[in-house]
Amino acid sequence: MDKSLAEYIVSRHDVVVEFKDMTYHCRKGLLRGFMFSSFLAQYWGLVIDVLLLGTQRSQEIAGPARRPNPFMSLMRDPLLATSHPIRGYCRYKNEIYVLLKFTKVEADDIRRRYLEESNNDPERRALNASVHGFKNFKQWPRDARMRLFLNDVNLARAVVWEFRGRLPPGIADINESNSLVSVYSKDNPNLLFDMGGFSVRILPVSRTEDEVLENESTWNLQNATTRDVTARAFLQVSPKHVDDIRNKARRAIMMVGSSTFQSIAAKWNALITEIVPYYREAILGTESLQQVLARAEHRMQSRIMMALNSRAKARFPPVIFYAPTDLGGLGMLSVGHSLIPARDLVYSKSTSAGVQFFYSGLTNADNIPIPNILQYYTPWETEVREGLKAWTEFNMRNREAKASGTRLCIDDIEHIINKGVPRIRVLFSRHAKLFQFDKGFRCRMEFQRYLAGKYLKNWWFHPEHDGNICGGVLERYRVDMNIALGGVEAILEHSLFKGTGFPSWEGIEFNRSGGFENSKKDSKLAKQQRAGLANVPNRRFALWWCPTINRSDVQAGFETKIDTTGVFMCGKLETIKKSLIKIFSGSLWEKCHGAVVHDIASKLKDIMVDLDAASVTLQQQHPQKSYTYTSSAPDIVMVSASRWPVTAKPTALSDEGGDEYKAHTTSKYWVDVQLRWGNYDSHNIAEYARSKFCEYSSAKMYPFPAGIVVAIDLAYNCHSAFGYWIPSLKSLMVKLMAAITRHNIALNTLRERMKRDLQLFSSAPTEAGLSVTNIAELFSEGMRTWIVDDSATYVTSEQPTAEGGRKFRSENGAVLIFEPATGNLKLSIVHKSVFAGQKRRTKLAREKAAEEIASWLRSLPENKRPGKLIVTRSHFRQTLRNM
Repeated sequence: MDKSLAEYIVSRHDVVVEFKDMTYHCRKGLLRGFMFSSFLAQYWGLVIDVLLLGTQRSQEIAGPARRPNPFMSLMRDPLLATSHPIRGYCRYKNEIYVLLKFTKVEADDIRRRYLEESNNDPERRALNASVHGFKNFKQWPRDARMRLFLNDVNLARAVVWEFRGRLPPGIADINESNSLVSVYSKDNPNLLFDMGGFSVRILPVSRTEDEVLENESTWNLQNATTRDVTARAFLQVSPKHVDDIRNKARRAIMMVGSSTFQSIAAKWNALITEIVPYYREAILGTESLQQVLARAEHRMQSRIMMALNSRAKARFPPVIFYAPTDLGGLGMLSVGHSLIPARDLVYSKSTSAGVQFFYSGLTNADNIPIPNILQYYTPWETEVREGLKAWTEFNMRNREAKASGTRLCIDDIEHIINKGVPRIRVLFSRHAKLFQFDKGFRCRMEFQRYLAGKYLKNWWFHPEHDGNICGGVLERYRVDMNIALGGVEAILEHSLFKGTGFPSWEGIEFNRSGGFENSKKDSKLAKQQRAGLANVPNRRFALWWCPTINRSDVQAGFETKIDTTGVFMCGKLETIKKSLIKIFSGSLWEKCHGAVVHDIASKLKDIMVDLDAASVTLQQQHPQKSYTYTSSAPDIVMVSASRWPVTAKPTALSDEGGDEYKAHTTSKYWVDVQLRWGNYDSHNIAEYARSKFCEYSSAKMYPFPAGIVVAIDLAYNCHSAFGYWIPSLKSLMVKLMAAITRHNIALNTLRERMKRDLQLFSSAPTEAGLSVTNIAELFSEGMRTWIVDDSATYVTSEQPTAEGGRKFRSENGAVLIFEPATGNLKLSIVHKSVFAGQKRRTKLAREKAAEEIASWLRSLPENKRPGKLIVTRSHFRQTLRNM
């Protein structure tokens, strides 16, 4: 290296580091955030290696310069390999791992020299007389630890003393506090060590006394020549790394603060995808780490549950945590510590077979657990074994291709291209030829975490050199999670999807890019403002899952009803309550009831002759009738021109069997419309209609027995009817109710509000926007479009006053309706007396215009009504939707 460059690299570590009001002068050691620190660490590490091994043994391990020995392969010459006690050596950053094998004479000699050398120190002499204070591997069971016999303990102390004397104190220090020694001898059958976060216990087959139950956290070590299993390696995560993971999980939970639910789930998934791919099967052998992860997962979910409701939860549905994000869930990864409740799989379309690993949880008769992410990562033992097979097959095919004078085709190795460590695919990378010159990249990766501005969770592999080590795992996991939760239909049954009126989930997406919270995300906001901003997506999330959250099986609390609606709250769910109040603002519940009653009555009036009815009358009702569930009254009464035969017993609308008409007749018939807001446990609308009919009929709330109760569930967009039927009415009601739930203006207004608050939209629009290319469609007969203009609803005239000023006076206005297909222009006059003494006249004018248009629509038969309304002013659109 050039002298000036070497001086520059060294001098950069003799600097003053300042941060705010703190100053630190670095006089020794390495600044790991400096760009050349990895090179210096490698250089001084090489010096330490030579000092510890000696020059001769260093050359023997490294091999000749033209043909160096592979890493950890010891020596090719067996005699040379066994000629020295040091049989294996490696260094990971500043951690040194040495494998030594002593004969009895060599062990006695090094132990004797150590005892003689330390005999002059009284403290050391007292320490050598006992095993007290010797560090052992306490993470293992007692019978699996190192057995503390004095000879073995003093041999371990002697080895530490020997290597300590080989290092100058100014470079590094080895002592018993920062070292860990395991002795394999006739009294100790286990060889234990910690490396890279793994705690390993090697037990030879010849020393195995009891039968060993192999599990996923056990490796079978084979003889390279005979392929016989000669030893087993048991894996755990080292206690230090368990504590680090516990602190990471605790820090992630504490940093949640006022984050959105999606952000909380993303933090948890980031933690899991950092831990599980690295440790893999070692987690299954570490019960303490499983407890840490299970507790952390529960605490993460508790943060979400607390944000929804601070009171006690009997059982929170797991579907909202583990459902995929494109279905409105959080997409959390589970460490498999609970089962899926049986009741949550009632609407399941498919089931999963087999029981995977889980820590603890609820009961389920079918034993369907939440999929465990630990089961989806290939164990390291299998990964290495399959990798060796893949590379062997690749080398064989490559030799065959060269022998035949052809080039190796990717199609020939397609089944193994994503296998191997590193992956075979990296050889076909665009920069593959340059990678062989990228020496020391792993050491630079270790130091990169001190240079990068963000935390590097996948620091242990390089995507360009090693390939995608963890690819495809999360995709398989999420597919199995959907199956375990019952399929897409069963997941959506927990949500408000059916209430939005979409025919299927295909093409439906959540608008996550827009919204008020995203527009303010980068703004300078106070802590309270930032917390309030997080409530916006949280409110959408709670509204989406309100059918499964707002039920007595989940929430513990007194059941209350939201004013002017028929929604019952099973607990103190303020987030959901505010969203529902906003949706049903403007007495929308009452308007939905009135619109359904009006549509049924209009259709019955149109077919009075077919039904042999003399009259169809709308009954005057109390305004609170639509959301009163302790009493009821008929909404529509029909009078027969003669007497109708009535079914012998009440039946449901969905009953396909032929109704029997016996001697029962009636001259009057009633229809009662009931609206409800169902939840996941109780949205069987046919059963609800039957129970209401029986309840109100037995209480004699209807003037005469013949009639039906029509029930509509607004949350699940379903309907039914139950009662006594007259001829041809049931077939009529089947078609009529299907048309009403599809085309009723008030119900469509409710669905539009749901879509707006949920930010749901269809990614495949069903119709094109109006432009110069398709404006001719407005004038086609099949389009049935109205263009409405409310700008002339509120008109004023200007008059001068005696004082020389100006005075404005209201005049008669008009709502203009233009039919492009026919060329007709309709005017609906709004008298000036409407605005007399009123404030906010602009808003009042929009509402009056919407009322006039609604009255026009109701007055027309269904086949003459327009399929689309085009407004000339954007402010009028929402008012018209509300109406």
